[in-house]
Amino acid sequence: MSEATEKRVLAEVDRRFGEAVESLRALVRQPSTLGNERGAQELVLNRLRQMGLDAQMWDLDPQALRNYPGFGRLDISYVSRPNVTAVWPAAAPGGRSVILNGHIDVVSPEPVSQWEHDPWGAQVEGDWMYGRGAGDMKAGVAAMLLAVQAVKATGVGLRGDVILETPIGSSSIGFIQQQATLVIGWVGPALFSILFAAFAWATGVFQWLWSLATWLFSGAWRGGEEV
Repeated sequence: MSEATEKRVLAEVDRRFGEAVESLRALVRQPSTLGNERGAQELVLNRLRQMGLDAQMWDLDPQALRNYPGFGRLDISYVSRPNVTAVWPAAAPGGRSVILNGHIDVVSPEPVSQWEHDPWGAQVEGDWMYGRGAGDMKAGVAAMLLAVQAVKATGVGLRGDVILETPIGSSSIGFIQQQATLVIGWVGPALFSILFAAFAWATGVFQWLWSLATWLFSGAWRGGEEV
C-alpha cells in the first residue's frame, strides 16, 4: 500500500470515530446472552449488507458436525440462534485470504446488583464504556467492521478475500461455532484467523481499529497487497 493510500485509509478511520462509538453502543444494548443472540446478529447482518458485502445469517446444524473431531455435546437448542458470515471478495488473484472473527454472545451480567452502571446501558464516561460485552468482545466486532468499511470507502482493492464472522456460543462451547463456519466453506486458500480478544474501552476499539486497518491492508500478511 502506498503512503498516500495509507493516509486516506487512516483518515477514513478517524472520520468514522463517532460511528464506531454508536455501533458499539448499539451492540452492547442488545442483551445477547445464551439463547438471546439474534437481536445483536441482526444488527451485524444489516451493517454488513449496508457495506455492500454478501452477508448471510444461518443456524448451526449439529447433525452436520457430529462426525468431526472435537465435536462436543450440545445441551441447548441452536434454533433461531444464528451465526453471521460475510465476504469481501478479492479484486484480483495472487494474495492470501484472512478471517476476522469475533463472537457476539456474552455471559450473564448477574448479579446485576453489583454493577454501578446498567449492564445494557452502554454508558460512556470519559474514555470508558460500561456494559456487558463492551470489552469482550463487541468492541472487537465493532473494530473489524469499521476497519473493513474504512478501507472499502477509499476504493482499495485487495488480492485476497476478507471474511468476517460473528459466531454465537463462544462463551459456552465456542469451538463448535468456529468449526461450523469451516464446514460450510468459509475458508481461503491460505487462512489466517484473527480472534479478537477482550478489549478495554480506553485501549481497545479505536487503537485496534487504527492498527487493524493499517496492518491488514498494508500488505503485512504476505500477498495481501492492494490491486
